[in-house]
Parts: sequence; C-alpha cells; structure tokens
Amino acid sequence: MGVDVSNLRNNNKAFLTYGYETRQNNEWLLKYRHFLSSALTLNINALTGVNALYTDDVLFDNRNYEIDRNNGELLLSYIKGTSFRITTGYKREHKKMQVYMVVKHRCLMRSQPKPSIIFCKAPLLPVSLPITG
Repeated sequence: MGVDVSNLRNNNKAFLTYGYETRQNNEWLLKYRHFLSSALTLNINALTGVNALYTDDVLFDNRNYEIDRNNGELLLSYIKGTSFRITTGYKREHKKMQVYMVVKHRCLMRSQPKPSIIFCKAPLLPVSLPITG
C-alpha cells in the first residue's frame, strides 16, 4: 500500500511587444496503490488543476483563458512473473474553460485642447465554454 500526493506549480511572466503575458499552472495529484494479492494491484489516481494564460493588451484579449481540470482513474493490474502484465481501468475527465475578454469602452481624454476619444480597458470578464474532445 502506498500514497503519493504532489503539487505542481508554475508561474511565468513574459514581457512581449504587446505587453505582459502571464501563464499559470497549478495541479494537485493523488496516487494510491493497494496490493490485493501478490499478483493483483489496485491503483487509484486523482488530479485537479488549473491551466491559465492572461495578456494585458486589448488587441490580444482573445488569447486569455483558464482551464479547470478534474479527473479520476481506477486501474486493476494482474502481474505474472516478470514478463506478463495485464491492466484494465476506467478514467473520467472533466474540463471547464473560461475565456476572459477585455471589455472595451470609450474614455475621454481632456488633456488636449480638443477632447479626443480613446478606448480604455475594463476588468476581465469570464465567459464559460465547454471543452469537447
């Protein structure tokens, strides 16, 4: 019998020609193994995590996303000697994607002699999309 819990965290920030781009990955993984007999092994794996990308620029707001992942896996293995193994299992995976769009609205600049209209950024708004495939 054995249990393994691990956490993978990765945060990257890059300064590109169109502004900052941030990538984030955070995953928790749980693995459990139980020896039912000398020839049978039961493995249970569970994973939950988030994979995301954010950009600052309004022109590249279609690149922003956040994917929530959850999956579970059950495996049963039969081992005979050192040269034969057969494994059967079931895996269930669920992904949910949120796309973040920057809403553009008009702002007036009054620092010039004539008021001019420019586009300003508002906060990021989540839009839920299902992932297929």
